[in-house]
Amino acid sequence: MLFFNRKAIGLDIDDRSIEVVELTKLGTRAKVVNFSRQALPRGVVTNGLITNPGQLKHWLNQAFNQAKPNPITAKRIAFSLPETQCYNLVTTIAAAPQEIDEAAIRQLVVKNLPLDLEELLFSYRIIQAGSKETAVFLAAANKAAVNGWRDFFADEQLTVDFIDAEIFAIARDLVYLDPRQPVCLVDIGSVRTNIAILQAAAIYYDNSLAAGGHWFTKSIAQSFNLKLVTAERKKLQLGLNSQIWPVLAKQLKVIASEIKAAVNYYQEHYGGAVKEVVLLGGASRLRGLVDFLQEDLGLPLSLGKTKSLAEKLPLEYYGAIGLAWRALNKKKFKIEPDFLALATDGQVFTPAAVQSPLVNQPIATRATKPVKQVMATKLTAEQPVTVAGDEDLNTGESDAGERRLKNQKKILLAILLLGLLLLPVAFWYRQSARDKQAAVINRYAGGTFSQVQGLVFKLPVSLTDTVLQPGAIKGRIIESTLAAGQPYEQALTNALNEAKQELVKGEVLWPEPLNEIVKQTTLTAPLTVRWLAYSSSAAIKAGLARIDELNQEKIDYAFSSSEVLAVEKTDNANQLILKIKINISSGKQLQASGDENLVKEEVNAGVTDGNLATSSLTEATGSPASTAVPAGKQAIIKNTETGWLNIREGPGAAFGIIKKVNPGEIYEFLAEEGEWIKIKLPDGQAGWAAARYIQLK
Repeated sequence: MLFFNRKAIGLDIDDRSIEVVELTKLGTRAKVVNFSRQALPRGVVTNGLITNPGQLKHWLNQAFNQAKPNPITAKRIAFSLPETQCYNLVTTIAAAPQEIDEAAIRQLVVKNLPLDLEELLFSYRIIQAGSKETAVFLAAANKAAVNGWRDFFADEQLTVDFIDAEIFAIARDLVYLDPRQPVCLVDIGSVRTNIAILQAAAIYYDNSLAAGGHWFTKSIAQSFNLKLVTAERKKLQLGLNSQIWPVLAKQLKVIASEIKAAVNYYQEHYGGAVKEVVLLGGASRLRGLVDFLQEDLGLPLSLGKTKSLAEKLPLEYYGAIGLAWRALNKKKFKIEPDFLALATDGQVFTPAAVQSPLVNQPIATRATKPVKQVMATKLTAEQPVTVAGDEDLNTGESDAGERRLKNQKKILLAILLLGLLLLPVAFWYRQSARDKQAAVINRYAGGTFSQVQGLVFKLPVSLTDTVLQPGAIKGRIIESTLAAGQPYEQALTNALNEAKQELVKGEVLWPEPLNEIVKQTTLTAPLTVRWLAYSSSAAIKAGLARIDELNQEKIDYAFSSSEVLAVEKTDNANQLILKIKINISSGKQLQASGDENLVKEEVNAGVTDGNLATSSLTEATGSPASTAVPAGKQAIIKNTETGWLNIREGPGAAFGIIKKVNPGEIYEFLAEEGEWIKIKLPDGQAGWAAARYIQLK
């Protein structure tokens, strides 16, 4: 079936999340069919082992059923064993390749790996061959972990193609990953940072640290006495500024130190130089982190990027993408370990059927150095090709150069004249484009379609430019004062109301100050706070214009509503980023994606409210504090445009969806935070919903 459909599903599960991606193969590239990410509560998976199968089943079903744009229904998956249950080793054996037997490999395992022999599944592959010494790559996994995951999936009627090592899955489809050269991968996840050095499908260094995005947020919250939700927003908004850096410096320096140790280890033991560091994982997007690490390490450093996908997905999905990509290209990646095959065959050991591409570079060619320093032998750069008769080209070289120079001057002059002629045309085109944007909302308002989808865009906001760049919107800063002699919350509310008085027609205010974090325990008033004011309709127009650019099929659609999710600072003091979600409906799903992952929702009923809607500013942030409610108070779900209501992990549209509830259902009311209400679900979970869709009783 896979041969005809050319589809595959990659499933990546760790202690705190599930990512699933369904890919289809398009020639040498791939396209995302469906995808989903689901946060896992603490205690469902612990250290890569299943500790609560019932809860894991629930969240796995959620991930498959809530995939976008459609639920994932296929039952065949590719899975990766969490990093904490895998062991990788590159070492040498004092024997020629033909002399290596199972006993020699078992001796390596006993000597180098932490578990007993009978607790492991392992295989090896020859990396470099010599007459007296052989370099091998040893891949091993915890047998109990492999069997536990295999049995769990069997109970769920899921067929597993293979069980991969997580580090291979993550690294498999990176643009910058040249298999001939060593590269250091740094995967900064929510709770752990994994550091590995790979070359030629072998792992030369592998270590894991208890540091990640969750710990960053927790440190900020503790340092400034903030809620985790607020600390997360401030982390994304401010990045490593003068306030955040001192709080996170210790953790980040530990990560940098471990990267240095990995690079030095590789160079000392294998004689090669790591040329590049690639960052992965959601927490690696922390603004300023790339600059800090690059300066500290002195190596080229970049964020990972897939080469097989036509569209973008967040870094968190790279493991699942790599798994699905291997399932679509099984022959290409057959030299990489498959722990399911070992477990299914009832073996703990298997020699590799295919050797490394570097195995034909014998150790004997560099016998003057120790074997460990030869395993990373660099491939020789290609020599320039000399064409017979090149010496004849020197005749008349000077005259030819003068002619080329004259021709170049003529071309430049022609380009300059053409540019002057095109200036009026460009002005007219730009003005007509603006007029077209202004008409977009009215043109698409009032329509009714059955398909609803939301696209997220990051729009530049200029605070100084009078002539805006295409796609940018105009904003300005309004200042107000936190007065002395008032509680912080009251002073902040008064300052917000004061700023609202200065708005002009058509402007709205982002309801969170742009200031750095205020320590409420040491607040010194009066304090000046800064707010962003901008045109809501201009933001919507810019977002709709982006959709028109992406709408290659020219599908008719109707504008439904918009939500401003966040305001982020940039390195330019005169520019901000407005993160906005534009919700539209159409008769057919637009095959387009925004600056973030595309969110699509299929509905049975049409959109009932086609009027122009302004941005829902408070949904993304809420107020600074939640309000407790009397016990026994009920929350009744009101009618919605889609026929259901999303329940989210936190009080904001940026948080993940944990459940969909239906109009008329009644739940226990727990708390209220700004424009969001917290309710208790039947399974005991607590979730957040937009207050405008809830009636309290």
